Amino acid sequence: MAADTTISWCDDTSSPWWGCAKVSPACANCYAEGLARRFHRGTWGPAGVRALRVDACLADLARFARRGLREGRWRRVFLGSMCDVFEDRVDLVEPRKRLWDGMHRLRPGAHVMVLTKRAEEMAAWAREFGWPAVCWAGVTVEDHQRAGERIPHLLRVPAVVRFLSCEPLLGPLDIGPLWPRCWSWPADRTLTEAKVDGSARRRPQALVAPGSKRIDWVISGGESGPHARPSRPDWFRSLRDQCVEAGVAYHHKQNGEWAPVGRAGSWSDFEDIPGKAHVWIRPDGQIGPGEGVHRMVRVGKSTAGRLLDGREWNEFPEVTRA
Repeated sequence: MAADTTISWCDDTSSPWWGCAKVSPACANCYAEGLARRFHRGTWGPAGVRALRVDACLADLARFARRGLREGRWRRVFLGSMCDVFEDRVDLVEPRKRLWDGMHRLRPGAHVMVLTKRAEEMAAWAREFGWPAVCWAGVTVEDHQRAGERIPHLLRVPAVVRFLSCEPLLGPLDIGPLWPRCWSWPADRTLTEAKVDGSARRRPQALVAPGSKRIDWVISGGESGPHARPSRPDWFRSLRDQCVEAGVAYHHKQNGEWAPVGRAGSWSDFEDIPGKAHVWIRPDGQIGPGEGVHRMVRVGKSTAGRLLDGREWNEFPEVTRA
């Protein structure tokens, strides 16, 4: 697949092959698996066939780069929308080497965003074969367990931009301790004053050198599709607030299929209908007024929209190019 896309955080997509195997809860309702079945391209699972298109993918990337230069802005290209580039299979080693060689030689004009759930394989590959200058490195982080497993490996990749895709977000994430603080505030303000008056928020950060231990960008989103699981609005808010506090760009892609419709007071005023409605229960197992109790109803992705507390979050990392 290579085309303009409706994905809010990229301009184009391309894949060096079609097909993958599921490795974590985020994979349960994989959209790419459904598309592959629809177009008869590649199959899923450890024994599935991978439909290779490495040369076509490199041609896509070169075309996107040329277009970026014509437009006067670098295109953001999601690489691997129909696969995981770092899937650990013997038959993918040589195709990945050809892909890597081509990306090392790719001319300016496109930021190639490589997103994986196999962070350890990505870090090992980067150590052995280097990391292309045009490539950003990202990992999918759907819950706190996956954050602890994947982010440390991501931080070993010497990419100019490292990012997290927290989509589908399946639980609360406290990732603040996993990145260094990068406050920037006016010289005549203390840190506390800067936080209160807002001057510490979204102050552009100069790009740090490759190899530094930093996350530059966080994307969040709820799940879509016929079997989508709901995400609590508080999970998105927490991620947003952590990013604002740390000076990290935040992009909220979508709320997903579900939307909150107020607080749930008791079982008697809310009917729990599988696939139609859902209620979150406090950790003590009780349902009642107060923090952490939400009534969620399936309204569809378009209706749920992208707004978080009344606004869209469309931030991208600051990139300084040589």
